[in-house]
Amino acid sequence: MSELTSADRGSVYDRTSDTWRERNVPARREYPAGASRGWVVAGLAALALGYLAWRHFGSDLRRYIKMERM
Repeated sequence: MSELTSADRGSVYDRTSDTWRERNVPARREYPAGASRGWVVAGLAALALGYLAWRHFGSDLRRYIKMERM
């Protein structure tokens, strides 16, 4: 291992060159990202497909469930 890290100094000590050098700061978001546009569109598409399926097959499905319970 040729490097030591120091969290309080925000730098890295390189043993091969005997120097401290600044390390990169990790990227952070300032605010929560929220839902991406793709997930929102996929959710709406799933709801629309479910609604259309219920409108198309709903009455037959209700009738079939009634027949099964008899």
